[in-house]
Amino acid sequence: MDADKYVSPYMIAAVYAGLHRNDEAFELLEKAFKERSPDLTYFLRADLRLDNLRPDPRFDDLVRRMNFSE
Repeated sequence: MDADKYVSPYMIAAVYAGLHRNDEAFELLEKAFKERSPDLTYFLRADLRLDNLRPDPRFDDLVRRMNFSE
């Protein structure tokens, strides 16, 4: 295994969300947002792994800042 491969912070956030470690998940989602990770725009609104994050106001704030078109 190559230790120098890039892993999107979004994908790591999904793991933390699954473990109900929401603060860590949101930290990584913020990092993905700052990096303009394509995973974030592709998965954020539909990824079932993030369901436990959706009630948190930080999730709505992130979606709002993503400025998705309706």
